[in-house]
Amino acid sequence: DYIGSFEVGKYADLIVLNKDPLTIHEDELRTISVMLTMVGGKTEYQWPTHIYPDPSETTQTNLSLFITLLAISCLVIVRKLKKNNFKLYY
Repeated sequence: DYIGSFEVGKYADLIVLNKDPLTIHEDELRTISVMLTMVGGKTEYQWPTHIYPDPSETTQTNLSLFITLLAISCLVIVRKLKKNNFKLYY
């Protein structure tokens, strides 16, 4: 297990979403869009700023898509655990 920190100069694996998955209704989770995916401090995917995505185009790499789906799955699990009063320790 690793405990890290989010600081300037450190590498990060993270995603930026357009909605907070912990505050929206469970049925709306599939409407979340990924705005940014970083792996090891390197941007793997960034939402185009002035265009809308075309479903026929592949705009994400397989790795960033996997990380995105994994992160959303983890958030769904955490949300369900919290809903059942499961205590989470950070």
